[in-house]
Amino acid sequence: RAVVAAVDPRRVFSDLVDPGEVPPTYLERMRHVRGRGVMAKVNLALSAPPVLPAHEGDPAPLRGRLLMARDLDHLERAFDAAKYGERSAEPWLEVSVPSVLDPSLAPAGQHVMSIYAHCAPRHLRNAAWTDAREDLAEAIMRTLEPHIPGLAALVVRREVVTPEDLELGWGCPGGHIFHGEPTLDQSWVARPQLGWAKYGTPIDGLFLASAGTHPGGGLTGMSGLLAARTVAQYLVKR
Repeated sequence: RAVVAAVDPRRVFSDLVDPGEVPPTYLERMRHVRGRGVMAKVNLALSAPPVLPAHEGDPAPLRGRLLMARDLDHLERAFDAAKYGERSAEPWLEVSVPSVLDPSLAPAGQHVMSIYAHCAPRHLRNAAWTDAREDLAEAIMRTLEPHIPGLAALVVRREVVTPEDLELGWGCPGGHIFHGEPTLDQSWVARPQLGWAKYGTPIDGLFLASAGTHPGGGLTGMSGLLAARTVAQYLVKR
């Protein structure tokens, strides 16, 4: 009675749906949704809680998300590297320690750290991600060291997820975790394309529910929740 596709909207209409079932204009616009990933992910298992000298004794900062970038010049240089097909030697980072809020994520006294490393392009100009993976991880650890001294000594295990991994292993075309860039022309009511927010499609009974939709978006799961409500209302009316 209804089909819900919680994958990249472009993939739905390029790989999973007969093109003859979709208006040509809609199909053409969907094929041009941009999704050029510029982010890598590193997960750390830690033997003890990380300590921020600037907030020593105060665990409050670890309960949220820490943005690590010195200034606008730092952001600009990091982005320049990605723009020219290189990984940033000093990426800007988004760091969280979710085990502070949910101790079940790690053994007693231990923690997990989640790191988003920005300005790592999906396609490197002069290297392959299989070779650059560990270099990226080391650059991230060097960037973290001034803010969290001694972090490397706490690492029990490390997982590095490159933009290539995000595309080939996690189903994110272009290595973009949001299933499409959240640029001005691809956000809000124009997500996934203008006139087709709120999860519906030109095919009756086919709905979209991924991060590439609106309302919701991002990695919040909100698109799935709201899409489910939309589908429920649709089925009631059938």
